[in-house]
Amino acid sequence: MPFRLNEEFEEDYLEVIERPMDLTTIHNKMDTYDDLAAFARDVRSVFANAILYYTTRDEPVAKDATLLLKKFENRLAFEKSVAETRAAEARDSPAPSRAATPRPAPTPRPAPIPRPAPSRTTMPRRPPRRRRRGSRRGSASPTATSRGSARSR
Repeated sequence: MPFRLNEEFEEDYLEVIERPMDLTTIHNKMDTYDDLAAFARDVRSVFANAILYYTTRDEPVAKDATLLLKKFENRLAFEKSVAETRAAEARDSPAPSRAATPRPAPTPRPAPIPRPAPSRTTMPRRPPRRRRRGSRRGSASPTATSRGSARSR
């Protein structure tokens, strides 16, 4: 048995349930499933065991297991239909071979638009920026400090 709660529960559980199964066991067996049917059988077994065991005890676990089983069946049906649709699409439209598909002719590039050469008359030249000596904002130049101190004397 994959889970252990207490001996009393285990004995009672094994009297009611013939084939115990839990989600941890399913998770551990994920790499060993040969097909979807074996996986679905184990998942259904988990929910069926919960429904069978807890229905006789009047507990809400049976209702929850019933709801989860319905959700699982709906999702399984959806996944199967998606897989069947993809298989049918692949069967109906085989991949084109390179030899059968002609290459489209290359489209000619348009001729470049002629533009006049730039001249000094059409494009005025901007004069270069002049840098002031020691004129960085926020920093005082050493010459300005010495001059200012000489004047204040």
